Amino acid sequence: MKKKVLIVDDQPGMTETLADILEDEGCEVATATNGVQALQHIAAHSVDMVLMDVIMPGMNGVEIFRALKRVSPHTPVVMMTGYRVTHLVQDAMNEGSVAVLQKPVDPGLLVGIVLNTLQSGEA
Repeated sequence: MKKKVLIVDDQPGMTETLADILEDEGCEVATATNGVQALQHIAAHSVDMVLMDVIMPGMNGVEIFRALKRVSPHTPVVMMTGYRVTHLVQDAMNEGSVAVLQKPVDPGLLVGIVLNTLQSGEA
């Protein structure tokens, strides 16, 4: 069965690129462009993992992560950022983020983290 990954990013080009990479690895990918969409998706569909941008309009990634944990506490989350926002990165790690990737995201690193996280969730 395909693993389901939700990508949350306000940049359509980024979500398309990440979706293509993960679909090539056999993942089923859904996307959201903001926190409201992400939380609505998770409320309606089960996901095995979330990739989330830290800086987005409205709720930032850490705020969405906190809300997501209340709805789906065991879903692993990997944060991504193109900015040096050390306080938000630290907040994300404190909340239990699997990793924080710097944009532009290295495809090999992304695939390794996603596949390792999804496999460890099967144990």
